[in-house]
Amino acid sequence: TPGELTFPLMKKYCGGGIVVTDEQVMKTIALAFTRLRIVIEPGGAVALASALFRKDEIQGDTVIVVLTGGNTDFKTIKERGLQIIKVPLKILLKVLLQSF
Repeated sequence: TPGELTFPLMKKYCGGGIVVTDEQVMKTIALAFTRLRIVIEPGGAVALASALFRKDEIQGDTVIVVLTGGNTDFKTIKERGLQIIKVPLKILLKVLLQSF
């Protein structure tokens, strides 16, 4: 069963989680694209979204987030993400192709 091994370890060694909305995740994807020029997947954007939108719930002075993009669904970015950032698909594809 997924999580059978990992969930008890996470519960024991990790702190609590922070919940962000789908809209906050999509805004984070848009921000990463427009400011950092990287394309990240929604799951990979959650930690950064937490740091951006729920910073009052984060303790400590140093925050480290890992951004991933291996499971990026370009259809979702085209349908939802581009509505947020108003970037033409042609520009998105140009940036993506430059990264290969």
